[in-house]
Amino acid sequence: RREGWFHDIKLEHELHNRRQVGALHRVLPDALLEGVSQGKSFKIALELEINSKSHIRIQEKVRQYNLDSTIDYVLYVFERERKLHNYHELLSSSLGKEAISRLMFFCWDKERPVGEAMGIFRNEQKSLAELFGRLRSG
Repeated sequence: RREGWFHDIKLEHELHNRRQVGALHRVLPDALLEGVSQGKSFKIALELEINSKSHIRIQEKVRQYNLDSTIDYVLYVFERERKLHNYHELLSSSLGKEAISRLMFFCWDKERPVGEAMGIFRNEQKSLAELFGRLRSG
């Protein structure tokens, strides 16, 4: 498969329709992004955080993702930077840095190219282009 940002995207309704009885307890992302980096396939659960959720629900969802070995990363996308920082602070303080090491937190202003979206991954500030450029080129 070709390397790049993503080669396949499955939306929530497609994932829901493919869900099997044994997978009922797995969390269902808004979309599943699949790509290849350095010849190795990866899967990213995409979570579009538009509506507010309780702290308990946010934490439980991350715990479920951490139990799901089929997901390599979780990409949270927010409309507001304040919400991004609130999520990052909540999850890093309540679950710890190790538990959020596979989480990416990004804020995207729809007026700008998606690659310019800024966020946090493993406690470092990056743009999506920097992050996926690194995934692609090592």
